[in-house]
Amino acid sequence: MGMEKHVLLGQHKELIQCLRSNYYPPCMAPEKVLGLSPHSDTSTITILMQDDDVIGLEIRHKGNWVPVTPISDALVVNVGDTIEIWSNGKYKSVEHRAVTNKNKRRTSHASFLIPRDDVEVEPFDHMIDAQNPKMYQKVLYGDYLRQSMKRKMDGKTHTDVAKIKEQVIEK
Repeated sequence: MGMEKHVLLGQHKELIQCLRSNYYPPCMAPEKVLGLSPHSDTSTITILMQDDDVIGLEIRHKGNWVPVTPISDALVVNVGDTIEIWSNGKYKSVEHRAVTNKNKRRTSHASFLIPRDDVEVEPFDHMIDAQNPKMYQKVLYGDYLRQSMKRKMDGKTHTDVAKIKEQVIEK
């Protein structure tokens, strides 16, 4: 994002990590049942370890759901909402979902790197200019997280909490 590593680390004050393990049993009607509804992560980044013999992660790309084929001995790294806000939308958080499989069970383990609750999250000054007006207002990360958790998982609608509602564009 055009800055020194210590600046981004300093935004966290301390590194906090949360781990979520998911188990998706075989499902007789996978076309009717989602393992996890579409969403983006409120984290800075998410590191995902998943089974490498069954496809279960899908990302939204240009309006379509695209399966992420597992690569043996590899991790998936997702950009989270916090990076999207800090970068003023230059780096987008990844909308994704988990799907079930008719014949195979699937497990995944997601590690979320998050700021402390009292960290103020807003676009960095150097990410804003005349061509890239400020898109997000300042929010406390804890408030953003709680507001996101109160909502139904519905794509990236929870990011509206931080978005500036109206922008006046000077001509």
